[in-house]
Amino acid sequence: MGNTAWCKCGKCIPMPTRDESCCCTEIQDVAHYFEGDVICITTVDDMLDMCMEENRLDFIRCSCRYSRAAYSRDRNRILRKASYQAFSTWAHSYLELGNRIPIPSCMVDLIRKKFPDNQQHYVGFFWSSDYPAIDMAFDF
Repeated sequence: MGNTAWCKCGKCIPMPTRDESCCCTEIQDVAHYFEGDVICITTVDDMLDMCMEENRLDFIRCSCRYSRAAYSRDRNRILRKASYQAFSTWAHSYLELGNRIPIPSCMVDLIRKKFPDNQQHYVGFFWSSDYPAIDMAFDF
C-alpha cells in the first residue's frame, strides 16, 4: 500500500488498499499475453479495443440502462465503470453475481486517465460483501 514495490510491469500506481495493490502480471487468466515484448496488459491491442474504445463502452452503457440525462451528467464516471466491467469480462470471462476481482493498478490508472473525474474522486474497489447498500440503490 502506498508504493509500487509489488509491481512487475512498471506501469502500476500506488493504491490505497492491499486488495487494490495488484499488478497485471499476477492475473493467471491473462498470462498468455505476456509473451514476446509484452510487459504490461495495458499495451495489448485486443484489450485496448475491447475495454477502452468508447463505442464499445457505449454499448455497455446502453445495456446498463443509464438514461441520457445521467450519461450527459456523469459521462466519464459511467464510461469508467463500463471500462472496469469490460476489463473484468475480457480478463476473466463471466463472473457470477457478487463475484468481484480487483482490477490491476496499471489498468485502473489507464482507465482513470482516459475517463478522469474532475475532482479526482474515485470510489476504489469493494468486495461485494463490503459494498455499501445505499450505493447499490443508486448505481444506475
